[in-house]
Amino acid sequence: HDPNVWACWCGQVWDLRSFKCVQTFSDENAVTQNVGAFEHCPSIRRIVSATKKLSAFDQGGDKQLTKVSDDVPITCALFNSTSMTILTASGRTVKIWNALTGTLLRVYRDVTESDITSVCLDDRQRKFIAGETNGSVRVYNYANGAVMKSMVSHTREVSKLLYCNELKVVISCSWDRSIVVHDEMDPEKGVVLRMMDHLRAHDADVSCADWNHAVSVVATGSSDKTVRGWDLETGKLEALLPHPAEVVAVKVRGGCR
Repeated sequence: HDPNVWACWCGQVWDLRSFKCVQTFSDENAVTQNVGAFEHCPSIRRIVSATKKLSAFDQGGDKQLTKVSDDVPITCALFNSTSMTILTASGRTVKIWNALTGTLLRVYRDVTESDITSVCLDDRQRKFIAGETNGSVRVYNYANGAVMKSMVSHTREVSKLLYCNELKVVISCSWDRSIVVHDEMDPEKGVVLRMMDHLRAHDADVSCADWNHAVSVVATGSSDKTVRGWDLETGKLEALLPHPAEVVAVKVRGGCR
């Protein structure tokens, strides 16, 4: 185009979560040419563009911005493939987000007695199980956040919860060094099926855990610099693996028993 011809140029604002155009803006007094730069000023909701002059565009309106993050650091997050939602836990609050649009769907405030430290979903993804800093383990309705039942508590912080879909059991690990297998089938209460051999327990806090149905082994890591493998059916120690540093994550591969 002739640079001396006056015309209207347009800009667009896109939602990166849905890849949709949410706003179009233009300057009818601008000269048609390449825009050199854009800058967004979040505090005043203004976009500034630079050609041969600076143009400021207010995003305008009283529309409230949709929150796409939590208010405090998130302890844990889980993806629910059944409802296409994401569960996040922070403090004593659980939030449910739409995984496709990023919008906040539901907030369950103060559902626990102390801060949430670990969460897992049941096999149908209609319930979530939460562990707390005070050692409590409870089962909640995913749809409304109502408490459904309580499991046997630990004496210290729950560091990891695992749900075994094939057996309908919950494995809880704690800083009290205990590893407990709970029966989740009873609708009224959680029943302890077994505890891993306390005589072979970790020498320090249990920090992480994983489970694999193919080999029926629960692996736990600890700040005592060891990884221990437990037989889920008997609770006996199957393996003790030293590590050069504190263990913060562990993964069990099938067929490696």
